[in-house]
Amino acid sequence: MPRPPPRHDDPESFAQVFLNSYDPLGEPVDRLADGSAVRAFLPGWLALPRDSDWAALAADLRPWRDGLRKAVRAAAEGRPAALDRLLRRELAGLAFQARPGAAGLVFRPDPAQSPAALVKALALQGLAAELAAAGPQRLRLCQAPPCEELFFDRSKRGAQHFCGKRCANRVHVARFRERHRRT
Repeated sequence: MPRPPPRHDDPESFAQVFLNSYDPLGEPVDRLADGSAVRAFLPGWLALPRDSDWAALAADLRPWRDGLRKAVRAAAEGRPAALDRLLRRELAGLAFQARPGAAGLVFRPDPAQSPAALVKALALQGLAAELAAAGPQRLRLCQAPPCEELFFDRSKRGAQHFCGKRCANRVHVARFRERHRRT
């Protein structure tokens, strides 16, 4: 599934893209693999200092993203306790600024934080907003192996099984071929 274009004003989109920055079907597979991958991925979403230590940032964010993915995956499988603990612990250690906006106060990560803290704050802000809007029962893991995308089911009935058309088509074509092989 093509990635949505970066939007600085959309933490929810960033949260989903960050969670799925490891995608075995994507190119590149891991957007946090090393300093150059992080340098290509993050500036579209965040204004980070040019002199950031990109390799150190990648080394810091990769295990954190993997732990976050593990907690979100557990929540998608009906075990939300780990995600709840992670959100409470991590959000308490991050700084946000409140600014007046069209719909009331708008919270954004405090730019005085380290680059890693900025990334974590934006990802957690978006994830918390998605959870508040859709609820943990709408968290899903794509049902088209080897895809490991996590997403929020925004369908009316809550019956979405795939992260997008790419995976839905792969599964449906495989099922069609399997049925026709047997005949």
